[in-house]
Amino acid sequence: MKKLFYSEILKKYYDTEEECLKAENEWNEQHKAELAAKAEKTAKAKEVEEAYKKYIELRSEFIKKYGQFHMTLTDKDLPTNSLFDIFDRIWF
Repeated sequence: MKKLFYSEILKKYYDTEEECLKAENEWNEQHKAELAAKAEKTAKAKEVEEAYKKYIELRSEFIKKYGQFHMTLTDKDLPTNSLFDIFDRIWF
């Protein structure tokens, strides 16, 4: 019976371990930037989640101490939806 080597990354079988490792290394080199971007995105998402948890914790403490929390938003705090919104903020 012939022994085959399976690549989890490429989802393919290879006759030798060397062929398998060579194909995986080539794939890693080709997709290095993509993998780095994905890792950065994951790290930033975790950072945002931690900041959000801290916000919830601080808001809860504030509400326990003062009874309520109110945040005032103005038009300048809202995102622009069109080019006209940008001009409105500049001239009016």
